[in-house]
Amino acid sequence: MAWDGGPGAGFSTGAPWLRFAPDIGTRNVAVQAADPDSVLACYRRMLRARREHRALQDGSLALLRSGSDQTVLGYRRAGGGEEALVLTAFGPDPAYVVVPEPERGRDWRPLVGTHRDLPDRLTPRSTITLRPYEALVAIASRS
Repeated sequence: MAWDGGPGAGFSTGAPWLRFAPDIGTRNVAVQAADPDSVLACYRRMLRARREHRALQDGSLALLRSGSDQTVLGYRRAGGGEEALVLTAFGPDPAYVVVPEPERGRDWRPLVGTHRDLPDRLTPRSTITLRPYEALVAIASRS
């Protein structure tokens, strides 16, 4: 990805050996860094969440097979006294997922996702709707 939309895309003042994409003025790091809803901003939120939560770094992993929408990859991670729930919709249509029960005495708290308007909590055994291509990460925390 280009660093900016200027000549040389922020890499060089010389002639590039590959041509730049036609949308270089709008698709570059400088533009994405200034947009809180950009892909770059989403990656930064996801990386921060991973650094801060042990369950997203290592531990056990279990795929969800609870009759969820077939376009959704869902799994649970447990490690460092935490449990994480990761849901990713891979289709162009809304996807429906039944929220699994977290460990006893805990509740799911949405932590980070591809959209910034996260719900306050995920109610176990309820059905949630994921937007097309949406990803959501939740952490089990004491109620």
